[in-house]
Amino acid sequence: MTAIAETPHTTLTLEALKASQPLVVQFFESALALGTLSHGYVFTGNAIEAQYALALRIAQVLNCSEPIGGLEPCGHCRSCKWLAKNAHPFVTTITRLNFDPSSMPASEFDPQRTQISTGQIGYLLDTLSLKVGNEEYRIIIFADATVHPTDETSNILPPFDWVAKQGLPTEEEVGKNKSLKKTTKPTGSFQLKPLNSDVFSVHAVNRFLKSLEEPHPRTLFFFLTENESALLPTVVSRCQVVPFRSMPTEKPSSAVLGDWFWAVLGTPRNQRINFYPLHAQFVAVAKESGGGVVELLQQLQRYLSGAGLDRWEQLFGRETALTVYCRGQAVINTAITHLQAKTNEGATLQQLILSLWGL
Repeated sequence: MTAIAETPHTTLTLEALKASQPLVVQFFESALALGTLSHGYVFTGNAIEAQYALALRIAQVLNCSEPIGGLEPCGHCRSCKWLAKNAHPFVTTITRLNFDPSSMPASEFDPQRTQISTGQIGYLLDTLSLKVGNEEYRIIIFADATVHPTDETSNILPPFDWVAKQGLPTEEEVGKNKSLKKTTKPTGSFQLKPLNSDVFSVHAVNRFLKSLEEPHPRTLFFFLTENESALLPTVVSRCQVVPFRSMPTEKPSSAVLGDWFWAVLGTPRNQRINFYPLHAQFVAVAKESGGGVVELLQQLQRYLSGAGLDRWEQLFGRETALTVYCRGQAVINTAITHLQAKTNEGATLQQLILSLWGL
Protein backbone atom coordinates (compact mmCIF):
# COMPACT_ATOMS: atom_id res chain seq x y z
CA MET A 1 0.00 0.00 0.00
CA THR A 2 1.34 3.44 -0.86
CA ALA A 3 1.02 6.47 1.34
CA ILE A 4 -1.59 9.05 0.45
CA ALA A 5 -0.84 12.75 0.29
CA GLU A 6 0.00 14.53 3.51
CA THR A 7 -2.97 14.97 5.81
CA PRO A 8 -3.98 18.60 6.38
CA HIS A 9 -3.36 18.80 10.13
CA THR A 10 -0.15 20.73 9.52
CA THR A 11 1.77 22.36 6.71
CA LEU A 12 4.90 20.87 8.24
CA THR A 13 5.03 17.73 6.11
CA LEU A 14 7.29 14.77 6.85
CA GLU A 15 9.63 16.02 4.14
CA ALA A 16 9.75 19.44 5.83
CA LEU A 17 10.41 17.82 9.20
CA LYS A 18 13.24 15.77 7.72
CA ALA A 19 14.74 18.90 6.19
CA SER A 20 14.52 21.04 9.31
CA GLN A 21 14.98 18.37 12.00
CA PRO A 22 16.90 15.48 10.39
CA LEU A 23 18.50 14.12 13.58
CA VAL A 24 15.25 14.20 15.56
CA VAL A 25 13.36 12.43 12.76
CA GLN A 26 16.10 9.80 12.49
CA PHE A 27 16.06 9.32 16.27
CA PHE A 28 12.34 8.58 16.39
CA GLU A 29 12.36 6.44 13.27
CA SER A 30 14.98 4.25 14.97
CA ALA A 31 13.05 4.19 18.26
CA LEU A 32 9.87 3.13 16.46
CA ALA A 33 11.69 0.42 14.51
CA LEU A 34 13.44 -0.95 17.61
CA GLY A 35 10.49 -0.54 19.96
CA THR A 36 12.52 1.63 22.35
CA LEU A 37 10.20 4.61 22.77
CA SER A 38 10.27 6.25 26.18
CA HIS A 39 7.07 7.06 28.05
CA GLY A 40 7.90 10.78 28.24
CA TYR A 41 9.77 13.34 26.15
CA VAL A 42 10.68 16.98 26.70
CA PHE A 43 11.10 18.69 23.32
CA THR A 44 13.32 21.78 23.49
CA GLY A 45 14.07 24.61 21.06
CA ASN A 46 12.17 27.43 19.38
CA ALA A 47 10.68 25.23 16.62
CA ILE A 48 7.41 24.80 18.52
CA GLU A 49 5.29 23.98 15.47
CA ALA A 50 7.78 21.31 14.36
CA GLN A 51 7.64 19.85 17.87
CA TYR A 52 3.86 19.65 17.73
CA ALA A 53 3.81 18.28 14.18
CA LEU A 54 6.23 15.51 15.13
CA ALA A 55 4.30 14.60 18.28
CA LEU A 56 1.11 14.29 16.22
CA ARG A 57 2.88 12.21 13.59
CA ILE A 58 4.25 9.81 16.22
CA ALA A 59 0.72 9.52 17.60
CA GLN A 60 -0.58 8.82 14.09
CA VAL A 61 2.00 6.11 13.42
CA LEU A 62 1.46 4.41 16.79
CA ASN A 63 -2.31 4.29 16.30
CA CYS A 64 -2.27 3.49 12.58
CA SER A 65 -3.72 0.07 11.69
CA GLU A 66 -1.36 -0.40 8.72
CA PRO A 67 1.79 1.74 9.21
CA ILE A 68 4.16 1.75 6.27
CA GLY A 69 7.31 2.15 8.33
CA GLY A 70 9.35 4.79 10.10
CA LEU A 71 7.19 7.90 10.50
CA GLU A 72 4.90 6.93 7.60
CA PRO A 73 1.31 6.04 8.58
CA CYS A 74 -1.06 4.57 6.03
CA GLY A 75 -3.22 7.72 5.96
CA HIS A 76 -6.36 5.67 5.20
CA CYS A 77 -7.45 4.02 8.44
CA ARG A 78 -9.88 5.48 10.95
CA SER A 79 -7.13 6.62 13.33
CA CYS A 80 -5.24 8.40 10.55
CA LYS A 81 -8.38 10.20 9.48
CA TRP A 82 -9.04 11.29 13.06
CA LEU A 83 -5.48 12.63 13.37
CA ALA A 84 -5.89 14.47 10.06
CA LYS A 85 -8.53 16.55 11.88
CA ASN A 86 -6.56 16.62 15.15
CA ALA A 87 -9.57 14.93 16.70
CA HIS A 88 -8.34 11.50 17.80
CA PRO A 89 -10.07 10.42 21.06
CA PHE A 90 -6.79 9.06 22.49
CA VAL A 91 -4.59 12.02 21.46
CA THR A 92 -5.03 15.00 23.76
CA THR A 93 -3.43 18.44 23.58
CA ILE A 94 -3.45 20.21 26.93
CA THR A 95 -2.90 23.97 27.06
CA ARG A 96 -4.30 26.64 29.34
CA LEU A 97 -6.76 27.60 26.56
CA ASN A 98 -8.24 24.23 25.62
CA PHE A 99 -9.07 20.77 26.90
CA ASP A 100 -11.99 21.78 29.10
CA PRO A 101 -14.49 18.93 28.67
CA SER A 102 -18.13 19.53 29.54
CA SER A 103 -17.86 17.39 32.65
CA MET A 104 -15.46 19.87 34.24
CA PRO A 105 -16.80 22.50 36.66
CA ALA A 106 -18.07 25.70 35.10
CA SER A 107 -15.32 27.61 36.90
CA GLU A 108 -12.76 25.88 34.68
CA PHE A 109 -14.06 27.56 31.50
CA ASP A 110 -12.32 30.91 32.00
CA PRO A 111 -11.00 32.03 28.57
CA GLN A 112 -8.44 34.24 30.32
CA ARG A 113 -6.97 31.32 32.28
CA THR A 114 -3.22 31.79 32.72
CA GLN A 115 -2.32 28.27 33.86
CA ILE A 116 -3.10 24.65 33.15
CA SER A 117 -5.55 24.08 35.96
CA THR A 118 -5.71 21.30 38.51
CA GLY A 119 -9.22 20.67 37.17
CA GLN A 120 -7.77 19.85 33.76
CA ILE A 121 -5.25 17.51 35.38
CA GLY A 122 -7.96 15.85 37.44
CA TYR A 123 -9.99 15.12 34.33
CA LEU A 124 -6.87 13.84 32.58
CA LEU A 125 -6.14 11.45 35.45
CA ASP A 126 -9.66 10.08 35.18
CA THR A 127 -9.21 9.42 31.46
CA LEU A 128 -5.79 7.84 32.00
CA SER A 129 -7.35 5.31 34.33
CA LEU A 130 -9.49 4.00 31.47
CA LYS A 131 -7.94 1.11 29.60
CA VAL A 132 -7.06 1.37 25.93
CA GLY A 133 -7.07 -1.49 23.45
CA ASN A 134 -4.10 -3.72 22.75
CA GLU A 135 -3.36 -1.85 19.52
CA GLU A 136 -4.00 1.72 20.65
CA TYR A 137 -1.81 4.33 22.30
CA ARG A 138 -2.84 7.27 24.40
CA ILE A 139 -0.77 10.38 23.60
CA ILE A 140 -0.77 13.48 25.85
CA ILE A 141 0.83 16.69 24.53
CA PHE A 142 1.46 19.57 26.94
CA ALA A 143 2.11 23.07 25.58
CA ASP A 144 1.17 26.68 26.09
CA ALA A 145 -1.06 28.53 23.64
CA THR A 146 -2.42 31.93 22.80
CA VAL A 147 -5.08 33.28 20.47
CA HIS A 148 -3.89 35.55 17.68
CA PRO A 149 -6.16 37.77 15.58
CA THR A 150 -7.92 35.98 12.76
CA ASP A 151 -5.71 37.52 10.09
CA GLU A 152 -2.63 35.84 11.57
CA THR A 153 -2.61 32.26 10.34
CA SER A 154 -1.15 29.28 12.12
CA ASN A 155 0.77 26.36 10.61
CA ILE A 156 -1.25 23.89 12.67
CA LEU A 157 -4.84 22.81 12.78
CA PRO A 158 -5.99 23.51 16.34
CA PRO A 159 -7.14 20.70 18.64
CA PHE A 160 -10.68 19.66 17.90
CA ASP A 161 -11.93 20.53 21.40
CA TRP A 162 -10.73 24.12 20.97
CA VAL A 163 -12.55 24.40 17.62
CA ALA A 164 -15.73 23.09 19.24
CA LYS A 165 -15.29 25.55 22.11
CA GLN A 166 -15.30 28.45 19.63
CA GLY A 167 -18.54 27.20 18.10
CA LEU A 168 -16.87 26.84 14.71
CA PRO A 169 -18.09 24.34 12.09
CA THR A 170 -16.03 21.22 11.48
CA GLU A 171 -14.53 20.46 8.06
CA GLU A 172 -17.27 17.88 7.54
CA GLU A 173 -20.00 20.43 8.31
CA VAL A 174 -18.44 22.98 5.96
CA GLY A 175 -18.29 20.30 3.26
CA LYS A 176 -22.03 19.76 3.57
CA ASN A 177 -22.91 23.44 3.85
CA LYS A 178 -20.48 25.83 2.11
CA SER A 179 -22.29 28.88 3.50
CA LEU A 180 -20.99 28.06 6.99
CA LYS A 181 -17.51 29.20 6.01
CA LYS A 182 -18.88 32.62 5.04
CA THR A 183 -21.25 33.14 7.96
CA THR A 184 -19.06 31.86 10.80
CA LYS A 185 -16.28 34.09 12.08
CA PRO A 186 -13.72 32.63 14.49
CA THR A 187 -12.55 34.69 17.46
CA GLY A 188 -8.91 34.16 16.49
CA SER A 189 -6.35 31.59 15.40
CA PHE A 190 -4.93 29.04 17.82
CA GLN A 191 -1.18 29.54 18.22
CA LEU A 192 1.16 27.25 20.17
CA LYS A 193 3.74 28.64 22.57
CA PRO A 194 6.49 26.93 24.58
CA LEU A 195 5.45 25.50 27.93
CA ASN A 196 6.96 26.86 31.14
CA SER A 197 6.63 26.41 34.89
CA ASP A 198 4.35 29.45 35.22
CA VAL A 199 1.79 27.85 32.91
CA PHE A 200 2.32 24.29 34.18
CA SER A 201 2.48 25.19 37.86
CA VAL A 202 3.84 23.14 40.72
CA HIS A 203 0.30 22.43 41.94
CA ALA A 204 -0.76 20.94 38.61
CA VAL A 205 2.53 19.06 38.25
CA ASN A 206 2.33 17.55 41.72
CA ARG A 207 -1.13 16.21 41.00
CA PHE A 208 0.08 14.67 37.76
CA LEU A 209 3.54 13.46 38.86
CA LYS A 210 2.63 9.91 39.87
CA SER A 211 1.13 9.21 36.44
CA LEU A 212 4.33 10.46 34.83
CA GLU A 213 6.49 8.43 37.20
CA GLU A 214 4.41 5.25 36.88
CA PRO A 215 2.79 5.63 33.45
CA HIS A 216 -0.07 3.52 32.28
CA PRO A 217 0.76 1.00 29.54
CA ARG A 218 0.77 2.31 25.97
CA THR A 219 0.82 5.93 27.10
CA LEU A 220 3.27 8.63 25.92
CA PHE A 221 3.71 12.18 27.19
CA PHE A 222 5.22 15.07 25.24
CA PHE A 223 6.18 18.42 26.79
CA LEU A 224 6.87 21.18 24.25
CA THR A 225 9.16 23.90 25.56
CA GLU A 226 12.00 26.17 24.52
CA ASN A 227 14.42 25.15 27.24
CA GLU A 228 14.27 22.30 29.73
CA SER A 229 15.12 24.75 32.52
CA ALA A 230 11.72 26.40 31.89
CA LEU A 231 10.00 23.30 33.29
CA LEU A 232 10.03 22.03 36.83
CA PRO A 233 12.90 19.57 37.44
CA THR A 234 10.43 16.95 38.64
CA VAL A 235 9.02 16.78 35.11
CA VAL A 236 12.33 16.87 33.24
CA SER A 237 13.95 14.18 35.40
CA ARG A 238 11.24 11.69 34.47
CA CYS A 239 11.51 12.25 30.72
CA GLN A 240 14.00 12.06 27.88
CA VAL A 241 15.09 15.46 26.58
CA VAL A 242 15.12 15.80 22.78
CA PRO A 243 16.63 19.06 21.45
CA PHE A 244 15.23 20.44 18.19
CA ARG A 245 17.32 22.48 15.82
CA SER A 246 16.61 26.17 16.36
CA MET A 247 14.76 27.95 13.58
CA PRO A 248 15.94 31.36 12.36
CA THR A 249 14.32 34.22 14.24
CA GLU A 250 12.44 36.52 11.92
CA LYS A 251 12.79 40.27 12.12
CA PRO A 252 10.23 42.05 14.30
CA SER A 253 6.74 42.02 12.84
CA SER A 254 3.26 42.88 13.99
CA ALA A 255 3.01 39.37 15.46
CA VAL A 256 6.15 39.81 17.59
CA LEU A 257 5.04 43.22 18.79
CA GLY A 258 1.55 41.90 19.39
CA ASP A 259 2.91 39.11 21.62
CA TRP A 260 4.84 41.69 23.61
CA PHE A 261 1.85 44.01 23.95
CA TRP A 262 -0.45 41.22 25.14
CA ALA A 263 2.25 39.96 27.51
CA VAL A 264 2.20 43.40 29.14
CA LEU A 265 -1.58 43.65 29.36
CA GLY A 266 -1.97 39.97 30.24
CA THR A 267 0.42 39.99 33.20
CA PRO A 268 -1.54 39.32 36.41
CA ARG A 269 -1.75 42.40 38.60
CA ASN A 270 -0.01 40.71 41.52
CA GLN A 271 3.03 40.21 39.25
CA ARG A 272 3.16 43.63 37.67
CA ILE A 273 5.96 44.89 39.88
CA ASN A 274 8.34 42.67 37.90
CA PHE A 275 8.51 44.54 34.59
CA TYR A 276 12.19 43.88 33.90
CA PRO A 277 11.73 40.75 31.70
CA LEU A 278 9.28 42.59 29.44
CA HIS A 279 11.54 45.63 29.32
CA ALA A 280 14.53 43.46 28.40
CA GLN A 281 12.51 41.60 25.78
CA PHE A 282 11.48 44.82 24.06
CA VAL A 283 15.04 46.18 24.06
CA ALA A 284 16.33 42.89 22.63
CA VAL A 285 13.78 42.98 19.82
CA ALA A 286 14.70 46.60 19.09
CA LYS A 287 18.39 45.77 18.84
CA GLU A 288 17.70 42.79 16.59
CA SER A 289 15.59 44.89 14.24
CA GLY A 290 18.37 47.43 13.78
CA GLY A 291 15.83 50.22 13.56
CA GLY A 292 15.92 51.35 17.15
CA VAL A 293 13.33 51.64 19.88
CA VAL A 294 11.45 54.59 18.36
CA GLU A 295 10.85 52.75 15.08
CA LEU A 296 9.68 49.70 16.99
CA LEU A 297 7.22 51.78 19.01
CA GLN A 298 5.88 53.21 15.77
CA GLN A 299 5.39 49.65 14.50
CA LEU A 300 3.54 48.89 17.73
CA GLN A 301 1.25 51.86 17.08
CA ARG A 302 0.43 50.49 13.63
CA TYR A 303 -0.31 47.08 15.19
CA LEU A 304 -2.70 48.68 17.70
CA SER A 305 -4.48 50.47 14.84
CA GLY A 306 -5.18 47.17 13.10
CA ALA A 307 -4.96 43.67 14.50
CA GLY A 308 -4.52 44.83 18.11
CA LEU A 309 -7.73 46.88 18.07
CA ASP A 310 -9.65 44.03 16.40
CA ARG A 311 -8.47 41.53 18.98
CA TRP A 312 -9.29 43.73 21.95
CA GLU A 313 -12.76 44.36 20.49
CA GLN A 314 -13.34 40.61 20.09
CA LEU A 315 -12.42 40.00 23.70
CA PHE A 316 -14.03 42.93 25.52
CA GLY A 317 -16.35 44.81 23.17
CA ARG A 318 -15.95 47.90 21.04
CA GLU A 319 -16.33 50.54 23.75
CA THR A 320 -13.59 49.08 25.96
CA ALA A 321 -11.42 48.45 22.89
CA LEU A 322 -11.59 52.08 21.78
CA THR A 323 -10.82 53.31 25.30
CA VAL A 324 -7.75 51.13 25.61
CA TYR A 325 -6.70 51.97 22.05
CA CYS A 326 -6.79 55.72 22.62
CA ARG A 327 -4.99 55.52 25.95
CA GLY A 328 -2.43 53.08 24.56
CA GLN A 329 -1.63 55.31 21.60
CA ALA A 330 -1.27 58.31 23.91
CA VAL A 331 1.12 56.42 26.20
CA ILE A 332 3.25 55.30 23.25
CA ASN A 333 3.26 58.83 21.78
CA THR A 334 4.57 60.16 25.08
CA ALA A 335 7.34 57.57 25.10
CA ILE A 336 8.32 58.40 21.51
CA THR A 337 8.45 62.12 22.34
CA HIS A 338 10.72 61.49 25.32
CA LEU A 339 13.00 59.19 23.32
CA GLN A 340 13.30 61.69 20.47
CA ALA A 341 14.27 64.29 23.07
CA LYS A 342 17.16 61.99 24.04
CA THR A 343 15.85 61.26 27.53
CA ASN A 344 16.90 58.11 29.41
CA GLU A 345 15.79 55.17 27.26
CA GLY A 346 15.59 52.63 30.08
CA ALA A 347 13.53 54.86 32.36
CA THR A 348 11.22 55.82 29.46
CA LEU A 349 10.48 52.21 28.58
CA GLN A 350 9.90 51.32 32.21
CA GLN A 351 7.39 54.14 32.46
CA LEU A 352 5.78 52.99 29.19
CA ILE A 353 5.23 49.47 30.53
CA LEU A 354 3.90 50.72 33.85
CA SER A 355 1.51 53.06 32.00
CA LEU A 356 0.28 50.22 29.77
CA TRP A 357 -0.34 48.13 32.84
CA GLY A 358 -2.63 50.84 34.12
CA LEU A 359 -4.89 50.68 31.04
